[in-house]
Amino acid sequence: MRQAIGTILFLLWMVMVAVAIIALIRGHIDWLRLRNRKSAGVLLAASFVVVIAGGLSTPKHTDTKPAAAVAQSVQTTAAPTTTVAPAATSAIASSATTTATAPSATEPPDTVLMPNPNEVSCSDVGGVFVPHGIDGRGDCEPADSRPHCHVAPGLQDGNYVAELIMDPPFPAGKINLMVTRVELDGASNADCWKVPAK
Repeated sequence: MRQAIGTILFLLWMVMVAVAIIALIRGHIDWLRLRNRKSAGVLLAASFVVVIAGGLSTPKHTDTKPAAAVAQSVQTTAAPTTTVAPAATSAIASSATTTATAPSATEPPDTVLMPNPNEVSCSDVGGVFVPHGIDGRGDCEPADSRPHCHVAPGLQDGNYVAELIMDPPFPAGKINLMVTRVELDGASNADCWKVPAK
């Protein structure tokens, strides 16, 4: 309920600020009874009171998940005690251990990294990474050794694809397969690349 009130007050504040700025620029908005710039300034000042009230009315979010996760994953166990000689007491005291347990199979993991099927490596498209600078940056160029796959820039036609951009531009970078398919559609050297089937 408090969240709804805060949201409504924030929306009201946005409308008040917009109306006040328009009234300050135009000098008046008669249908809202803002007859001069002074009343528009009062409306603008009142809008800040509304936004402060909205901020104070929203609930404070407290996240108890980390504490619960820590409490669930760590258990403290102590070894059973028996009557022993005083020399062995320190050994028993040190046998209290803290064990960490793996999350149960029913709990979802915090993050699941799924491979993007539209991202492939340079070698997946029949290319080889070629560095162009001292910091290791480069791009993907055709691995095909035929002469028409390595035409000098001045001799390339408008449909020639000499390289594919990698993100990031380093050897482990990936190539967007969807973009590559569009780039190579109708390219004069499309046979130099080996784009995987859809």
